[in-house]
Amino acid sequence: MRFLFIILIICFGCQNKQINKSPKPIDTKFKEDNRDWEYLYALELKSALENDDDVAFHFFWTYYLQARYENKLKRLDKNQSTY
Repeated sequence: MRFLFIILIICFGCQNKQINKSPKPIDTKFKEDNRDWEYLYALELKSALENDDDVAFHFFWTYYLQARYENKLKRLDKNQSTY
Protein backbone atom coordinates (compact mmCIF):
# COMPACT_ATOMS: atom_id res chain seq x y z
CA MET A 1 0.00 0.00 0.00
CA ARG A 2 2.84 2.40 0.83
CA PHE A 3 4.53 1.47 -2.40
CA LEU A 4 1.42 2.37 -4.39
CA PHE A 5 1.11 5.69 -2.54
CA ILE A 6 4.74 6.59 -3.32
CA ILE A 7 4.28 5.73 -7.00
CA LEU A 8 1.14 7.90 -7.18
CA ILE A 9 2.96 10.85 -5.61
CA ILE A 10 5.89 10.51 -7.97
CA CYS A 11 3.75 10.14 -11.08
CA PHE A 12 1.02 12.71 -10.45
CA GLY A 13 2.27 14.98 -7.69
CA CYS A 14 5.21 16.54 -9.48
CA GLN A 15 3.74 17.40 -12.83
CA ASN A 16 4.57 20.80 -14.20
CA LYS A 17 2.33 22.25 -16.80
CA GLN A 18 4.84 24.23 -18.79
CA ILE A 19 3.69 26.53 -21.50
CA ASN A 20 6.10 26.39 -24.41
CA LYS A 21 5.89 30.04 -25.29
CA SER A 22 9.04 31.33 -26.87
CA PRO A 23 9.70 35.07 -26.72
CA LYS A 24 9.13 37.12 -29.83
CA PRO A 25 10.39 40.57 -30.80
CA ILE A 26 6.87 41.93 -30.33
CA ASP A 27 7.06 41.04 -26.62
CA THR A 28 9.81 43.60 -26.01
CA LYS A 29 9.18 47.21 -26.88
CA PHE A 30 12.60 48.82 -26.64
CA LYS A 31 12.97 52.57 -26.82
CA GLU A 32 16.49 53.94 -26.90
CA ASP A 33 15.28 57.25 -25.47
CA ASN A 34 14.16 55.54 -22.26
CA ARG A 35 17.61 54.15 -21.48
CA ASP A 36 19.38 56.21 -18.84
CA TRP A 37 23.05 55.94 -19.72
CA GLU A 38 24.05 58.36 -16.98
CA TYR A 39 22.61 56.01 -14.37
CA LEU A 40 24.25 52.94 -15.92
CA TYR A 41 27.66 54.63 -16.08
CA ALA A 42 27.24 55.79 -12.47
CA LEU A 43 26.72 52.16 -11.45
CA GLU A 44 29.88 51.17 -13.31
CA LEU A 45 31.83 53.99 -11.63
CA LYS A 46 30.59 52.85 -8.22
CA SER A 47 31.61 49.28 -8.99
CA ALA A 48 35.05 50.44 -10.16
CA LEU A 49 35.56 52.39 -6.93
CA GLU A 50 34.50 49.44 -4.80
CA ASN A 51 36.95 47.16 -6.61
CA ASP A 52 39.83 49.68 -6.74
CA ASP A 53 39.82 49.48 -10.53
CA ASP A 54 41.34 52.77 -11.67
CA VAL A 55 41.41 51.82 -15.34
CA ALA A 56 37.67 51.07 -15.41
CA PHE A 57 36.93 54.26 -13.49
CA HIS A 58 38.81 56.42 -16.00
CA PHE A 59 37.22 54.54 -18.89
CA PHE A 60 33.65 55.08 -17.70
CA TRP A 61 34.26 58.60 -16.36
CA THR A 62 34.37 60.17 -19.83
CA TYR A 63 31.22 58.34 -20.90
CA TYR A 64 29.49 59.36 -17.67
CA LEU A 65 30.31 63.03 -18.22
CA GLN A 66 29.10 62.85 -21.82
CA ALA A 67 25.81 61.19 -20.81
CA ARG A 68 25.35 63.73 -18.01
CA TYR A 69 25.85 66.57 -20.48
CA GLU A 70 23.38 65.06 -22.95
CA ASN A 71 20.76 64.61 -20.21
CA LYS A 72 21.27 68.20 -19.16
CA LEU A 73 20.72 69.37 -22.74
CA LYS A 74 17.55 67.27 -22.99
CA ARG A 75 16.20 68.82 -19.79
CA LEU A 76 17.00 72.32 -21.05
CA ASP A 77 15.28 71.64 -24.37
CA LYS A 78 12.24 70.27 -22.57
CA ASN A 79 12.05 73.33 -20.30
CA GLN A 80 12.46 75.80 -23.17
CA SER A 81 9.73 74.17 -25.22
CA THR A 82 7.18 74.77 -22.46
CA TYR A 83 7.62 78.57 -22.58
